[in-house]
Amino acid sequence: MPEIAVSLALTLGVVQKQVLGKNPQRVYALVVNNSAEEIFLGLGIPAVLDQGIPLLISGSNYEISLVNPWHGSISAISRAGTPTLLITEW
Repeated sequence: MPEIAVSLALTLGVVQKQVLGKNPQRVYALVVNNSAEEIFLGLGIPAVLDQGIPLLISGSNYEISLVNPWHGSISAISRAGTPTLLITEW
């Protein structure tokens, strides 16, 4: 079991932002939309509205694990407002 975990609360906007960098050691990550605005994720590419992985409102999430691995960067963008994205990674 890992000894260090990263927990982040990031505010997004209508301009895409990298929320996790490339991490070849990533074992697990959970990205949760904690807001009332839709968020879209881009894996290894810039996030674009209505493309990639949609996180709908209030608790929608994307999980990275040994079953669903991803070691590249993750970007996010919001349709409107300034929603919060919660991230845990180890």
